[in-house]
Amino acid sequence: MPYHTTQHLGSGKYGDVYAGYHTETGDEFAMKVLDNPKYEKLQREVMILHYMEEHPNVVHLHEVVHDEQSAAYALVMERIPGEPLNTTSVPSTMRVRHYLRQVLEALDHAHSRGIMHRDVKKGNLLVNEASGQVWLIDWGLSEFYLPGKEYPVRVATRAYKGPELLLGIRDYDYSLDMWSLGCVFGAMLFRKSQLFKGEDDWHQLKKIVRVLGTDGLDEYAERYQVSNPEYTRVRAGMGDVKRKPWRELVNESNKTLVTDEALDLLGQMLRYDHAERISAAQALKHPFFANHPDTYEVFGSPDLLAEHEGVSGPGEEL
Repeated sequence: MPYHTTQHLGSGKYGDVYAGYHTETGDEFAMKVLDNPKYEKLQREVMILHYMEEHPNVVHLHEVVHDEQSAAYALVMERIPGEPLNTTSVPSTMRVRHYLRQVLEALDHAHSRGIMHRDVKKGNLLVNEASGQVWLIDWGLSEFYLPGKEYPVRVATRAYKGPELLLGIRDYDYSLDMWSLGCVFGAMLFRKSQLFKGEDDWHQLKKIVRVLGTDGLDEYAERYQVSNPEYTRVRAGMGDVKRKPWRELVNESNKTLVTDEALDLLGQMLRYDHAERISAAQALKHPFFANHPDTYEVFGSPDLLAEHEGVSGPGEEL
């Protein structure tokens, strides 16, 4: 391959990502190396990246190269000048709003083209704090949505899995991404590493229930005819749990970030029934974004820098 790798950047479910450069031009890239990938999966990811290449908040694919000796393929992508989002240190509501808006715009672009990302999480959001730009990366689990089609539930990362995945509901849709992004949004608002952090899938559901309660869960499971014996056992052990108002998660470390509009939007993203969640397009019109600057340049003003002072540490996990 006409590329040389210089640094291992991270590992995913299907491959490793390296920093590298073109041996002739010296141009720097990020390279996702896939060993013996299934052709259909490789073709789908490449196609989806081409569909998304015009969006400023999506990593751009440069080319695909194949090493015949190792049989590996590499997706050569732009090298992004950013780091994974740290949800415990976002300093102001303004910056939370700015970051969230960009991810919603990327998802709205994807969903309007029939694409589900299926792995939205803070580790797949790269942020350049100087410019304020956010990129949604790693489209390896993304898929085209077809109404009525059933999809595998072993997608997404546990802390960001929607209830539909945890309950084994296979006819999900774009709203899965909205739940996952809601988990990122909530983690930023309440300054947590993860909003819901379970040790396995059933424990993850229990963590969600501690906030959303059991009434909505029971209605959801009945509506979609969930009959998993293990779920029945787990649900019986939960008892009846009342919904906890989001305001109860506000404390000294995060109270400067939380607004009524933010909590309302969060509540519309994190609903058990995926059919009831707000869409990306609808979320962009929510009052949380109304009449607020849409550029990062304002973060340089003295008044706003003063707002950033005195930031406390991360909150406790749920």
